[in-house]
Amino acid sequence: MKVILATYSAPKTLRLLVICFAIAIAGFAFTTYSPPSPTYGLQLHALVLISNSVFVVFVGVLVYQFVFDGRNAVWMENNKIVHVSEWYRSVNAAEVIGVSAGSFGQFNRPVVVLKLRDGRNINIQADLLVEPGEEIAARLRESLVVAHF
Repeated sequence: MKVILATYSAPKTLRLLVICFAIAIAGFAFTTYSPPSPTYGLQLHALVLISNSVFVVFVGVLVYQFVFDGRNAVWMENNKIVHVSEWYRSVNAAEVIGVSAGSFGQFNRPVVVLKLRDGRNINIQADLLVEPGEEIAARLRESLVVAHF
């Protein structure tokens, strides 16, 4: 059974998709229409092409979640917490020992932090989501209590 814990915000996600799509188009245009660099040859073109491929995969995953999966961003299924990062990531519910809300990075983006038994922390970015990080953390705690029994 799939329990939805957080969903993507339509305006925020669409804005990110447009920006990523514009960057990818600009990168592909750069690699297609600019001559090779006299200093780096085709290395710069290859780097831009590879990074654009990452953008395309990221945008593809977001578009799929946005259009075909009801904007779901974080959910529990089969005792696993699944969230969308650059791709789908999952963690066994039994591995999680703590959940908290906070901020991360230079720009203090809101995140939900999953503390695992092995000492690692997994950050789930909450800046594109409808629900605030504290609410998602509370839902995760409730779901983990149910999953452990």
